[in-house]
Amino acid sequence: ASAQELCADEYVPKCRDGTYNISTCNCCGFTSWFEPTGLCATKADRIVNMDTYMSPFDTAFFQDAMAWYYAAGCSAEQVAVGLLASETSDDGQVDEMFDAIAATGAVEIDIWSNFWSSTLTQEWGPSLEAFLASGTGSPEAAGGALYA
Repeated sequence: ASAQELCADEYVPKCRDGTYNISTCNCCGFTSWFEPTGLCATKADRIVNMDTYMSPFDTAFFQDAMAWYYAAGCSAEQVAVGLLASETSDDGQVDEMFDAIAATGAVEIDIWSNFWSSTLTQEWGPSLEAFLASGTGSPEAAGGALYA
C-alpha cells in the first residue's frame, strides 16, 4: 500500500486494532505516541515535520504531508519543514522544492545532513538565502553554514 493509503483517515482504527503498526504505517506513531490535533494545540514553538523527508523531492507528496498537519490544526509558524540534503540533484529540483515550501507559508526549514545522506550542495545556497531574505524564514532556523 502507498503512504497515502496508509495515512488515510481510516489509519487510526487500523493502527489501534493491529492491522497496521509503526513498521508499516508511519502514522501509527500518531496514535500511540501523540495525537496530531492535541500536538498542534500545544504551546510547542516548532514541530519538526519529518514527513517531508523524501528523496527525490515529490511536490504532491510534500503538499499532502503539509496539508495533513494544517488540517490537524497546526499553523505555518508551528510546523518546521524537514528536508534531507539528498532530496534534490539539480537546480530545477531545488527551485521546485523551494517554490513548494514557499507556497505552504512555512517559516522554518530543518535539513538533515549526515554520513547517511548527501552533504548539502552549493545548489541550495541561493534558494536558502532567498528564503531567509524573504522575511518568512528566520536566521535562527538556518542553524549555521548554508552548505558544506
